[in-house]
Amino acid sequence: MTIKYLDSKRISALSSDAKPTNVETNSILVEKDTGVRKWFNGTSWIPVWTFTDDLSSSTPWTSVGSGITVTGGEISMAGVAASGSNYLWRTLDGHTLSDTLWTMEFDYKSTGQSGGSVFYPFGVKSSVSPLAPNSGDSLRMRDDTDNAYLGPLSSTVGGADSGSTASIAWTEGSFYYPRIGRTNSTTMKYQLFSDAARTTQVGSTLTATISSSITGLDTLVCGGGDGGGGTSTGKISNIYISESDLFT
Repeated sequence: MTIKYLDSKRISALSSDAKPTNVETNSILVEKDTGVRKWFNGTSWIPVWTFTDDLSSSTPWTSVGSGITVTGGEISMAGVAASGSNYLWRTLDGHTLSDTLWTMEFDYKSTGQSGGSVFYPFGVKSSVSPLAPNSGDSLRMRDDTDNAYLGPLSSTVGGADSGSTASIAWTEGSFYYPRIGRTNSTTMKYQLFSDAARTTQVGSTLTATISSSITGLDTLVCGGGDGGGGTSTGKISNIYISESDLFT
């Protein structure tokens, strides 16, 4: 038997191995010989769709405007205006995310904002356009100077996510490790960690009620804002998506 426990919720094994069932719900198992990932739903192991982009190539990405580039294994945002005229996008290679279950992880470093504007560094949309407030076609993370927000933070599609008290304080200039996702058709969650292994959580888990009509999410977008005159600078790397529940 070649089963190896990488931590309490991550396991590696061969496809021929008998899979353990005395593990935590939402555990992830990777078959080393096939690359197939499986999610434990509390009863059985289910193959899941996954997506990884280490940003080693800029080819899948399309840049609109200026200030956001893919280089050196990361997305670099240099003084990007919150007006939304500059953004970066790519598809999920023809895949559309589940309308009920997925989790996205990436590394994020905000190195500065000016002008007091709201900026949306990363999210997933159903169209090719910048991320924006009061928008019912995306699920996204918001960076508001020294706080991270989840958007939309409202019980209605496109509900304003500005001014919400549901936020997590962070320090500009440090890397953080967000986890954002959908746990059912009407629930979105957000967690922030201070380490790449995502074992040390910063703040509490944010939960938002969303509309089940937010569907067809098939495009990753970096960039967008509230239309103000401010700018944002930062970096994104190591993008990973799984159609499973990775929330702790």
